[in-house]
Amino acid sequence: MVNRPRGILTDSDREYLEMGEVRRNSIYSPPARTKRRNAIRERARNGLLDLKVLVEYLDENELEEIFKRDEDSDGEEAPPAWPLAAMLYLWAQKRPMFTNETDVREFLSSPDKEYSSEEHLARVTKSFNNQVEKGVSTAIEFRGDDRVPEEVTNELVVSLGDSTGDMTDEELATLPRRMLDLLFRRGDLNNEEYAKIMQLKLESES
Repeated sequence: MVNRPRGILTDSDREYLEMGEVRRNSIYSPPARTKRRNAIRERARNGLLDLKVLVEYLDENELEEIFKRDEDSDGEEAPPAWPLAAMLYLWAQKRPMFTNETDVREFLSSPDKEYSSEEHLARVTKSFNNQVEKGVSTAIEFRGDDRVPEEVTNELVVSLGDSTGDMTDEELATLPRRMLDLLFRRGDLNNEEYAKIMQLKLESES
């Protein structure tokens, strides 16, 4: 668990959520689990309401400071504040939707089926699009005028390249610098590999 100042969650809230259901059930009684989860939900609701106020009333520069990526952070797996679209996409990854009726029937008949990365991505993007459409409709409905949205359509298209684990050094050197930095921070590239690929990148660009 990453130690950081209190935000929506306290350190004990984070520890409770990250320990997993099996361990939680072995430590906490049912009434204690209910009480803790009720408190977490209440803080989360209040945090989202506060976020709505921030988005509405902070000026553009202040919002940019909150959500910008910190390229100089050490050891962090994410920027100091997740961009809102990134948070929604992470939510969709955990809750991919069925893409059609056939998808539903296949899941019900084979709930343990392994989906291909392409099938999983299609379900994730459908879930993302669905939530964007719901969110835009809700925002328009409650903005205070007498018009309601007749239709909201969103289309996220994600195209994934080859696995970086299968790329040669020369192929890796063609990736954007930001992606190479991410691979290095994640540990996919060690110091020697990162230095070699960056040297190849600099030579190709010059």
